[in-house]
Amino acid sequence: MLMDADAWRRITAGVDGRDLRYEQVLDEFGTPGLIVSRRVLCYAPPDGSGWVFVDCVPLHRDTYVPGRGTVVRHWDVDPVVRAVRRPAAGFEAGLTLTPDLWLERGEAPPDGRPTTAVHFPDPFAPTPDGRET
Repeated sequence: MLMDADAWRRITAGVDGRDLRYEQVLDEFGTPGLIVSRRVLCYAPPDGSGWVFVDCVPLHRDTYVPGRGTVVRHWDVDPVVRAVRRPAAGFEAGLTLTPDLWLERGEAPPDGRPTTAVHFPDPFAPTPDGRET
């Protein structure tokens, strides 16, 4: 599904500096032409000349189940957008990281943009009982 010209202008200009979630992108820009791995929303302009990729990262939390000795994983059903890739002359020029991802990398977002400070867990961090993963 191709976007109309107005939606294409908005998605290529209006995502920078905003913290968005998966459902907000769908609400604002409509159904993407392609969804990859249930987390990357892919939009194409009316003339089919390029793509915008909106990469969302599903966060999770694990909950120990007393008496069963198991852990249940709860996935975020509305993942945060971590990056947007637009058509551009170079790799860096076409990549926009969301403010939350800048914070996770230990850097200040460009232009002092406000953030909601979502935490992306370290996959190599020790578990709460001290075991290494």
